[in-house]
Formats: sequence, C-alpha cells, structure tokens
Amino acid sequence: MLIGLIENAGKSILATDPDTLEALAEMEGQVIAFEIRQLDKTIYLRPMADGIEVELASDLKANVSFSAKPEVFLRLAKDGLDSADYAPGELEINGDALLGQKFAKALSNINIDWEELLSQHIGDVSARLVSKELQNIFNWTNKQSSLAQQDLSDFLFDRAQLLAKSDDVSAFMAEVDTLVSQAERFAAKLKKFEDSL
Repeated sequence: MLIGLIENAGKSILATDPDTLEALAEMEGQVIAFEIRQLDKTIYLRPMADGIEVELASDLKANVSFSAKPEVFLRLAKDGLDSADYAPGELEINGDALLGQKFAKALSNINIDWEELLSQHIGDVSARLVSKELQNIFNWTNKQSSLAQQDLSDFLFDRAQLLAKSDDVSAFMAEVDTLVSQAERFAAKLKKFEDSL
C-alpha cells in the first residue's frame, strides 16, 4: 500500500515535467535495481511513460543495478551521479551502465513546477504567495550561510591565525624547495670533497 502511495505521488509530481516523462518513456520495459547494503533490501524501479513503477520484488532480471550503503544513495539523490562524493568501492554498478547513466540523468534533470502542484490544492493566489515567501526564505538562508562562511574564514585566517593564506603557503613551499636544492648541492660537493681525500 505504501509503495502504491509513493508511486501515485511520484506520478502526480512528474506530470508537471513532460521532459522527464519523455526520458522515462524511452526506458520503458527496463528494470533498474537499487541494492541497499546493510539493510539487505533491493528496490526495483521500472520507468514508464507516466512515471516510475516501484517494486520490492521482481521476477525479471535487472538491466542495471546500483549497490551501495544507504548514506551513499542519499548523497547520490542530493548531488546526482556525476557530482556526488563517494570513495571507490562505495558504489557498484552492474549491468547496462549506459542505462544507469541515462536513468540518473533523467532524475537529475527533473524540473518540477512546485507552484503549479501547490495551486491545485490551495489556489493560484495562495500558491504564488507561498512560493514567493519560500523563495525569500531560501535567499535569506543562502545569504546567511555565505556570511557565516566568510566570518569563519576571517576568524580562522586573521584572528585565530589557525590557517595560512594560499600565497603565504606557496611562498613558504618555494623557500623549502630552495633549501632542499641547496642542501642537495652541498651534499654533492661534500661527497666530492670526501672522495678527493
């Protein structure tokens, strides 16, 4: 029953994004499996013209399977297959890798008209007001985050002096390289002098 609710919600959301539906329709008949390590669960997804069918068991063999721990899948959902940060071996892809990339790209390109979805439940004017306020909150949050990062950077570099500026590090490394080179030349001259005795 829960799977059915998820499917229906997904179909309602994807109905506002015809480009993604078109990409999913091209993959109709394929099976994509997500093997969740630690939970010993596999979720099977079947792209269709009107959305994605979700199954917890499938008698069909998956065309491509992704295997990873839950936290890796969360990073993939957040950042996308190409941008997510994961170590070698954390994500295994078996089968038709091209299909896997195509599916991941289709999901990462989802462009949902949230305002349209909201307007179906609360009306156009209310949806516009809610959307505008959410955008203001989002902008304010981004601004505060940038300011906090700048303040932390200033504190670590200037006041606490816990971090060095990149120019200072580069100058220091150049001096170390010069010193190493001089030491190697001195060692060669010393060896030459010892050999001559």
